[in-house]
Amino acid sequence: MGEIMIAVLKMPDELFWCDNPITRMQHNNIRKEAAEEIIRLSNENAQLRKWMWLNHGHTGQYGDDGEMQCYECERQYGFYDWKRTPIDEIFNRIQTANIAALQHDIKFDRKK
Repeated sequence: MGEIMIAVLKMPDELFWCDNPITRMQHNNIRKEAAEEIIRLSNENAQLRKWMWLNHGHTGQYGDDGEMQCYECERQYGFYDWKRTPIDEIFNRIQTANIAALQHDIKFDRKK
């Protein structure tokens, strides 16, 4: 989303709702563009989450009623809900688990 669009969306009401019809039209056009961009990003986010959920390597995912859950992730990563868990939390938990597994593998190799 462009900087101008974000700035207009963050404007205080007294600046946004101007009596000048041209300014009001410009602001309303930016709001409409912003709404369309938010919808596009929301749809893209849902598609990427679904792709990650379907391809993350576990079996037994639950998604019958539109959910995107994996109970193997609960045991391995500490979360199970791919639809509602913030993306940064998903990445951090998976990265932490993968580093721990790698460290375990390295320790195991050293014992041989």
